[in-house]
Amino acid sequence: MPIQYDNLAWLQDWYASQCNGTWEHSWGIKIGSIDNPGWKIDIEIRDTSLEGKRLAIIDINRSESDWYYVGCDGQKFHGVGGAKNLGDILQAFKEFVDDR
Repeated sequence: MPIQYDNLAWLQDWYASQCNGTWEHSWGIKIGSIDNPGWKIDIEIRDTSLEGKRLAIIDINRSESDWYYVGCDGQKFHGVGGAKNLGDILQAFKEFVDDR
């Protein structure tokens, strides 16, 4: 699934809604690349309404280059995926947040 602007705009809005003068100084979002090649995303949910919410590991492996893996331990949402799977990871986080 190609990255959709809607997911990126949604993530920006979610991040902005967490920034309260304190949260952003301790927690946040890290997006980076990995050498597979691919993406790695860590989103801190501490001190948000999501703190404590868990997500069992979702491991999608469609091919050697089309894969992603996400989960949440109640403190941090973690995702990794192939070079073209950033959109899948962002969508998984959006669904995690929206599933209350």
